[in-house]
Order: sequence, then C-alpha cells, then structure tokens
Amino acid sequence: MANSPMTRQEKFVPLRSFFSDMPHVDGFPYSTKLSLEPLMDFLQRKGQSAEQPMKGLYQKLYLPVSALQAKIKDGQLPDSVEEESAIQTLLSLYFPLDQQEEGKAVAGRPFDSGFLFGSPAMKKLYDNEGLELFFTDMESKLTLQGAIIKAGSLILKKCYGKELDVIFPQVIRLRDRKTKLERYFRLNIIMDFVRIKNLKPLPELNNRHFSELLNNLSDQSLWLEYFPPGHFAFEGMFLGYLTDVTKAEVWENLREGMAGKSRKTGEEAVAFLEQQLRNYLQEPGLRVGAIPLWWHASNKEVMQSSLLNAAGGDMNVLPTEKEDSLYHRAFEGKKPLVVESLKEEARDEIGNLLLDLGYNSLILAPFNDESGETIGMLEMATPRANRLNALTLLELKDILALVSFSFNRMTRELKDTLQLAIQQRYTSIHQSVFWKFRKAAQHLLMYGEDADENIVFKNVYPLYGQADIVGSSTLRSEAIRADLRENLSMLEKVLEKCLEQSRFHLLGHYLLKVQALKARIEGEFYSSDENAVTDLLLYEIHPFLRYLADQDGSLGETVLYPYFEAMDAQLGILYRQRKDYEKSVEKLNILLGNFMEKEQARMQALLPHYFEIYKTDGVEYNIYLGQSILEEGKFLDYHLKDFRLWQLVSLCEATRLVEREAQHFPTPLATAQLIFVYNSPISIRFRMDDKRFDVDGAYNVRYEIIKKRIDKATVKGTNERLTQKGKVAIVYLHEKDHQEYLDYIGYLIGKGYVEPEIEELELNRLQGADGLKALRVKVV
Repeated sequence: MANSPMTRQEKFVPLRSFFSDMPHVDGFPYSTKLSLEPLMDFLQRKGQSAEQPMKGLYQKLYLPVSALQAKIKDGQLPDSVEEESAIQTLLSLYFPLDQQEEGKAVAGRPFDSGFLFGSPAMKKLYDNEGLELFFTDMESKLTLQGAIIKAGSLILKKCYGKELDVIFPQVIRLRDRKTKLERYFRLNIIMDFVRIKNLKPLPELNNRHFSELLNNLSDQSLWLEYFPPGHFAFEGMFLGYLTDVTKAEVWENLREGMAGKSRKTGEEAVAFLEQQLRNYLQEPGLRVGAIPLWWHASNKEVMQSSLLNAAGGDMNVLPTEKEDSLYHRAFEGKKPLVVESLKEEARDEIGNLLLDLGYNSLILAPFNDESGETIGMLEMATPRANRLNALTLLELKDILALVSFSFNRMTRELKDTLQLAIQQRYTSIHQSVFWKFRKAAQHLLMYGEDADENIVFKNVYPLYGQADIVGSSTLRSEAIRADLRENLSMLEKVLEKCLEQSRFHLLGHYLLKVQALKARIEGEFYSSDENAVTDLLLYEIHPFLRYLADQDGSLGETVLYPYFEAMDAQLGILYRQRKDYEKSVEKLNILLGNFMEKEQARMQALLPHYFEIYKTDGVEYNIYLGQSILEEGKFLDYHLKDFRLWQLVSLCEATRLVEREAQHFPTPLATAQLIFVYNSPISIRFRMDDKRFDVDGAYNVRYEIIKKRIDKATVKGTNERLTQKGKVAIVYLHEKDHQEYLDYIGYLIGKGYVEPEIEELELNRLQGADGLKALRVKVV
C-alpha cells in the first residue's frame, strides 16, 4: 500500500501508514539490537530466588528462550519463529494465555515501530485498513523526538538511577473510517528487558543537568548533547500491550465538554453528546435528540433538536402532552423510559412516527430541576431492536446524571441570559437616570444596604403627548364584522353543496343556524355575536365537516378542503380584514415609535431627560425634565419652553408622516394628536415591584387622573370629541399656559405647520377634572 506523507495539519491518518512512516525507524540515532539475553538473565535470577510453583516455570522457560536466542542472527529472527511456542509462553508472563486471542500485545526490538511478535488481536488491529489514528495527540510521543527523549529517560533510570518516565504510558485515539466510531487505548511499553551498553565512560551529570533536562523535554538536541549516540547502545526486547480505556476517556470527554468550562450551543451540545455516546456504546446507528421543555416558545422551536423534527411538519401538541404517548409516560414518571422494541410495543401516533423514521429501540430520559419539575428530555434511539435496554440504562446511569447536571446548568444560564436580555431590551434603565441607579448599586455593594428606600426625582416637569388612531374601536369592530360575514357566506355555500351529496340531517340544521347568524350581524353588531359565530364554527360545524371530509374523499377534495384552506391556520376561522387592520396598526406604531425615538434622542443632546413611550392604538409618551434628573449641569426655564415648542413641532411632523405613509397600509389609518400641559412640577418614584417610574404623592396623582381621561374629552355643550383627525389639541388648566401656547402656535403658523384658524374650546366636565380648556389647530 502506498503511504501518503503526513503533515502536521492532518488530524486522523491511517494507522498502518503512521507506524510505517515513523521517522525513528531509520533515523533513530542510537544503536539498537534484538537480544533475549536480558530476558534470560531475568529468568535465571527468578529461577533461583522465586518460590514454587513460579520457580519451576521460570526454570522451564529459560531453555526455550535460550534456544530462541541462538537463532538470532544480526539482530533478526527468521519468520518461522512467530509460530514457536516459546514466544507464546514468554508473553504469558505479562499476558495470561486465555487473553492472548483478544489481548492486543506486541514484542520487538527496542525503539522499532515494527514488532517481532503480535497477538492475533494486535495483528488484526494493525492490518485494519479502515482504522485511523488521531495524529496530533501522538506526534510528540511516537516520532523521532519522542523516541530520543524516551531513550534518554531510560539512560537516566538505568545508568544514573534517576526515574524520569515522562513519555509512556499514553492514550492513543483510533477511529473507524466508515462508522466514525472512536476507541481509546492506553499504550503500555515495558522496557524491563532492554539493556544499555556504555560504549564510552558515562558523562558526568549533576542535579542542575537533571533539572535542565526535565525542563526541556521537547529539546532533542539538548538530550543528544548530554547523552551522545556514540556513548550508548540498546539491546534486548520491548513488550507492549494496549488496554481499552474507551469508556474512561469518553467519560472524561463528557465531563469536560458538558460540565467543564467549554461552552457549546444547544445544537453543538446535542451533536457532541451523540458522538460520545456512540463511542461509549460502540453503536454507530445511535441518534440523540433533546427537547428543552422549559423553553417557552413555539412548538417548532422546542422540537428543533428532537429526533421527531426530522419528520417535518408542525406539532399542535408537544409529544410530552399527548396522553397516550411514550413521551408523556416518561414525562409523568419523571424517570427514564426504555422501549427495547417499538414494533412490539403497543404503539401510538408518536411510536409509529419513530418507526417511520427508522428507529426501533428507544430510551427517553427526562431531566428534572431542583424543585422536581421536568425541564427537558433526552432521546436516544437506534434502528436495531433490543440494542437499547435496561442494562444500557444501567451502563449510562452516571453519564445521564452528568448530562442532567449540564442541562440544568445550561438552563439556568440561558434563563439568566434571557432575563438580562429582557431587562436590557424592554425594561432597561433609561440612560438619562442611569447615574442614579449606579450610585444606589455602589452604595449597596459598599455598605450592604440600600441608600434610599426608593429612587425619587423631585420637582420635574411632565410633558405628555399622544398620536391616537382615529376611530380605532370602530375600525376593529368593522374588520371583525366583515370577516365573520364573509366566513358565514362561504360556509353557507359549503353546507348547501354538502346537502346535495350527503344524507346527514345535521347539514340542514347547521345551514339554518348559519343563515340566522348571518342575518343578525348584517344589522346591529355586538361583541357577543363574535363569540356566537366562532363557537359555532370551531366547536360544532368545523369538526363535523372534517369528519365528512374523511368519510367522503371526493366531497373533501372539491368542497371542504378548499374551504378549510381559506381559514387561518392558528385561529381556525377567516382572518383577513382583522389581519389587515392589525398589521396596519403595527406598522403605524413602528412608524411613529421610530420617529419619536429619533426625535427625543436629538433632544437628549440638548438636555438629558427621562422618556418613555407606549404603543397601543397609536403611541403615547411621557417626558420628565428637571434639575434632579441631571447628574451635572443646570436646568433652566428656557429648557422647559424649548421642549414644549419642540413637542408641538414634532407632533405636527408626526401628523404629516402618518398622512403621507398610512394611505399605503392594508387598512388606511389616520391619527389625532393631543398634548396635556401641566405647569406645576411633580415628583416621580421608581417602583421596585413593577420596575417602572410612577408619580409620587397624593397631590401629584391628580396629574395622572387628568392625563388618562382627556383623550375621551368632548367640547362643552356637545358630543364632539376633542381629538380630531389631522389636528393637534392642547389641553391646559391655567391662563398662563394659554398665553404661552398661543405664542407657540403663532410660530407654527408662521412656519407653515398649521392653518391660521385657532379653535379655543371649553371641555365638558370629566370625573375628577373640571374647568379644562383646550386649543386646537389643523396640521397642513
């Protein structure tokens, strides 16, 4: 076989090629010679000093070994000696005869990659063309450099009495090229029968030299300098054997990979675990999946790493929630479930799905948190029936405990990360007041107590504004009504066609119900009508029609399936007009939200202030500014006036933006703008229970009450709503505010933002608020 050259970049190389290409076969600088004389000396000593029956065995071995030594010529033995019983008997000193068939043992000339003798199992391993060796682990140990350092350590031991066995034994990693299964073997090299001949006087070495050698194990030139090749020769034979340590190495890999400092994504962790368990069980067909049951997301996301995901399609219910499923049994039992043969098991829908995917042997291992709640499940499956069984589960007991620990740790870390992301994205502390929280946290860390019971900002001026969708309740109601009307019309036609082909009397009964509901919503429409229609469709008519479709294939193909395809996949009813309306509201909120965020960001550069925005049917926002919010700098009256004028200008620009963009929405929308002017400073307090700011003190609550009610305000003596499409309304309490905002409106008229006509209005009394007045202008 041609041997391809190895490079340092290669990971796995053919095992036989590696040993054939080992550089120290020809380049080893020391003289080596095959000899059984060191072994003969050993046998002779033991034959004199050992107790019976070992004494007789040593004496009996001496003669065949000495006869074998006589056949050695030029350090070589003829090929025929491989069959001689003396070699077999010799190796029995280290390898019991009953293990030589399976034991992987070798014997040969010192520092030679070839071997004089190999047990049957060793020869089979060596001759396996499909085996690969992980070269990186071995390059410093089995190459010329490693051989030189090993030779030096033997010289130190045998000639200087210094133990320095730093190279052997070691673990080698082998992989089957076809199955990708890996096995690990500990390579044990016995050099007891190697003799070192001093060709010249020993170099004089002291403790400093020994320390220098120990600290430079990779410097072969230094070792050759202290132990020159011309001074030493090696003769005798080495014995070596491989011990399978696959399970121990896989355990160590899992401990490091699952519970150590290394971090893997969920997908990487499952793939890693699958490969390690394949190696541990030596089962190439093993597949591993995981279901993170704590992950509060869609079923599709939860099942992404599950073995069942390969079947495709969306699951309406998780397999752990199907009461007749194997997954549910494991979930409820909170302990591993073993199914040796799915074909022989009383099968359910999930069991049949696993069989369709090619699995026939299964282990489901639920993972529980500290409170006993099941937070995840590990799946293991193989195509071979009975490959996974109770003994397998016992064998994997410690590994499953390790994986459970890792899964719990990963779950905690992901939950913490999610919580942090939620805090940063949705409930983060606004940059303008972050300094106050930082100081409070520093006080807590230094003194172990809160600086104040709560974080309060006193004497701040509030600015409130909103851009509300005009007629949002009516638009939503009409969208619902339109969908229900169309749905009932479609269903009416479907039921009529079904009556032509089916004898079910229920079809006529349902048809009358549908016609009655259709006539009712054509007139007055109430919210209870929506519930009546959806309940009838979802819980009575639709299940019955699906039954008909299963019974009559032609009716299903021509009438029923097209009808159901028009229904929304999640709601089960028609969802067109409402979808258009909700999509339009979402687009409007994003449009206005982005606009206001950019606007207030520019104002932050002028003066740091607290800003919060809410998106419902439109947007509303609160701004608080004052000296107490500033970490440094001074708050002036000019700042308040500038913010009030900016608020007016920005709402005019927002009105123009909506009129320009909202006409392209699926449902065209318009907004009405509102400002509430409150001239007295208030205090706001951070509420630790719900992580938000709120007004502080009974007097300041009046501001909140008025603010929440003015969007329903009407003009005095009429039912006319204050807020109107394309207009900006300014609600105020004091005459001083009236004059200030008349001045600002004059600026808006001069800049062409609003029409010259200014409406000065009094408002009908609101609960908790009387004497409110307003200015109203139309944006151009």
